[in-house]
Amino acid sequence: MTNPLAPLPERSEPDASDSATDALCARIRGGEQGAFDTLFLQHYTQLCAFANSFLHAPDDAEEVVQTVFHRIWQGHSTWHPKGGVRSYLFAACRNQALHLLEHESMVSRSSGYVAEVMRGYSRATSPLDVMEAAATSTRLRAAIAELPERRRRVVVLRLQYQLSNGEIAQVLGISVKGVEIQLRRAILDLRQRLQKARVLGLV
Repeated sequence: MTNPLAPLPERSEPDASDSATDALCARIRGGEQGAFDTLFLQHYTQLCAFANSFLHAPDDAEEVVQTVFHRIWQGHSTWHPKGGVRSYLFAACRNQALHLLEHESMVSRSSGYVAEVMRGYSRATSPLDVMEAAATSTRLRAAIAELPERRRRVVVLRLQYQLSNGEIAQVLGISVKGVEIQLRRAILDLRQRLQKARVLGLV
């Protein structure tokens, strides 16, 4: 099975399909609904599979793709996708999915689920026992929310959505080594935040 997160193949020279796609985009800019419907049908299924590969929620994946196409149609008169239509659509869906992940309430997740995931990851990385002791607390979720943006993204994708380091690297556009570094820093940061909260009697 093809990995939907794998980098798209690069082409050194344009082919006939490029001209057809350019023509389709021009028709969309002209407000032709039929051309927009054609674009939608050509890419919808693959984009949904791509979004679902890291959201693990088919309904949310469809919402992501539909949102992307809705925005395209809203601004169709000035739509000039840079780097090609296909790469534009995949990047737009990736960005919208990340937006959804960032803004989905972590509080809605049961504390038991958070504790189970944290314990499993704690054993793999050997953080201090204080993290596991506080894993079921509201403070843990608050501490994750307070992490720097990239660090928070990595933690949420790894712990809440259980993506592999390789998948996280592709979604965020960083190296696997970069993911590992961010995870280690996040564990240290969370440990320090939870220790401080414990001293203050917050956990």
